[in-house]
Amino acid sequence: MKKPNARSLPDRGIPPRPTRAIDIAAILVRNAIPIAGIVAFGWSAVQFLVLTVFNLALSIVNIGMAGVSAMTLRGDDGAPPQKIGFGDIANFLGVGLFFAAILTALGSWPIFIISGADSDILQRPNFWWSALAMVIASLPAMRAEIAEKVRSPLSMEQLKARDQPRVGIAFFGIAASLIMSGWTAQFGSIGLGLLVAAFTAFALVRELRPDIIAKGFSLPR
Repeated sequence: MKKPNARSLPDRGIPPRPTRAIDIAAILVRNAIPIAGIVAFGWSAVQFLVLTVFNLALSIVNIGMAGVSAMTLRGDDGAPPQKIGFGDIANFLGVGLFFAAILTALGSWPIFIISGADSDILQRPNFWWSALAMVIASLPAMRAEIAEKVRSPLSMEQLKARDQPRVGIAFFGIAASLIMSGWTAQFGSIGLGLLVAAFTAFALVRELRPDIIAKGFSLPR
């Protein structure tokens, strides 16, 4: 049997970067939605942070659901993998949203306690429509990740290890949101602008350059 060239094998510690235009555009749109809320609807720093926690929770759950779906769709005993149907995406999305809602609730209620803000600020319809738009914008990346994992020559354990830095950095973002919520009362327009710029840059690096995140964690090969 011919031994495969080392260069032809995927780097087991480095997840692929999004390359399709639709995936990149969807990531940019999803992370622009909270900015649009501040500019168009006058959202506060607390509303921005809660939506940031939701975005991070959605990313964490989507990574996990992509792994579960890949395990389900992969062929057994060398059989070709199943095609990803609309029903599969709908099922995984529904389950993912349930867990994302739980994670968002757990991650956002301390924001209201720490900041002293009233949770009534979440009753604006435009806030929930924005959250729905972020879910829709997450679909291309989720489908691409499922397809990549279904076709990957790596085992499910290797894929799980590869995803650990991405999940870890997302939890770090949630923790940072809680910490920053303590200063929301002191944020003026300049402070809010810096907060938005910092979290948006963090999100774009995390999603567009997962290879940088993985290398930063120095996973063993």
